[in-house]
Amino acid sequence: LKEYYANDRVIMTMYPDATTRVAATYKCASIMCAVPCFWPHAIILGAPCSVCVLQEKHKSAARAHKVELRERTLQVTIEDYDV
Repeated sequence: LKEYYANDRVIMTMYPDATTRVAATYKCASIMCAVPCFWPHAIILGAPCSVCVLQEKHKSAARAHKVELRERTLQVTIEDYDV
């Protein structure tokens, strides 16, 4: 099928943007970040640092994806990225 649709013209190319979605999803995803009595435990367990690491991982994953809308197909390209 790839050879059959290879000559379709590209109408639009989209690159997913995860910056706003990641900030909204992972800012207070853990109960340790939301409840003040758990804050000392969160600091000891490194929860705030892990939230920052997750944000960077999602940004690199978003940069690795590309979606092309073609005449008769939708092509999704995913490059290698660190997990």
